[in-house]
Amino acid sequence: TEDLTQARHTYDLTRREDITLNIDYAQSGLGNASCGPGTLPQYLIQPKAMAWRIRLRPFSAADAPPTDLSKQVI
Repeated sequence: TEDLTQARHTYDLTRREDITLNIDYAQSGLGNASCGPGTLPQYLIQPKAMAWRIRLRPFSAADAPPTDLSKQVI
């Protein structure tokens, strides 16, 4: 992930054997008051304890479309 932080352009990235996947539970609204208004209160993420799960599974072109797979109930 350090590569992403340091790169200014996609061509600055070095191809690697490893894959890093960052998954966020939520994303804050736009705005930081640097050149305009800050994020509106209703779009701020308030700190709170939470738990969630994610399941990753490989699939191939022979499987159902990813949109169908994403709707499967586990």
